[in-house]
Amino acid sequence: MQLTPIRTKGCLFTWCNKQHASDIVYSKIDWAFGNFSWTQTYGNLEADFLERGVSDHSPIVVQLWKRRNIYQKPFKLYMVTMDHKDFTPMVNRVWQQQERQDPMTLIWMKLKRLKDEAKGLNKTMASYEQRLIQIRQSLECVQVALVIDPFNQLLIEQEKQNMSDLEKWSTIEERILRQESRATWIDYGDSNSKYFYAQLKIRASKNNINSVYNDMGMKITDPKAVKKEFTDFFTQLMGKANGLMPCPNTSIIKAGNCLTLQHQHELIMDITHVDIDEAIRDMPKDKSP
Repeated sequence: MQLTPIRTKGCLFTWCNKQHASDIVYSKIDWAFGNFSWTQTYGNLEADFLERGVSDHSPIVVQLWKRRNIYQKPFKLYMVTMDHKDFTPMVNRVWQQQERQDPMTLIWMKLKRLKDEAKGLNKTMASYEQRLIQIRQSLECVQVALVIDPFNQLLIEQEKQNMSDLEKWSTIEERILRQESRATWIDYGDSNSKYFYAQLKIRASKNNINSVYNDMGMKITDPKAVKKEFTDFFTQLMGKANGLMPCPNTSIIKAGNCLTLQHQHELIMDITHVDIDEAIRDMPKDKSP
């Protein structure tokens, strides 16, 4: 049936038997599924599980969202790009550059340069669709010509080359789609199934945050308001940056109990004795330690 679960929000437990506190049961027994036609027509689906109200089940509202990207997409390096013959020399060339910087800053600068240089190679690999179209058209023309002149050596060699290129770029297409969908349970070679492309659409939908609930239980859908809600939540959770970081008072630290080398040695000996005693106690009774 090519069904796959839709991303959900709202109540985690969708059913309750509404009994007394000692016999009450909560469970998630309601799901929202979408098939290939849905994911192709509406790529960004979301199922909202509402409060149960007088029923014992949560109502499900499936919402269709238009994709709204207010930020630039992050750079994604394809695995097939790393297998390209020019990728390893590119990494070596960037990594051999030396500058007078602290180690962490130097690594960050090298990674940024590598990203800039790898974009062109990554874009070449991402053009698999156009490459496949061109190769299939060329193969079709060659095979039509072979019908007229079946023993033409040049056409025969060109057909073999097109077949080899078609296999190469079909494998690249499959690996890129597998990386984007991350449907690891699909066996290698199953790239033509509609279920595979449905998983790709569902994953793209899950990466998009269209709405959140605030502390008051209100649903927020405006992208700027969603961003502000995330910022406020983590600011409250982690606190704000302080420009002046006071150092600890070393005199107070030294006045307290400190771990010395003698204490460390005694602690290690105690742990070792405990481990030996437990090992002896767990050994079979009919065998001597």
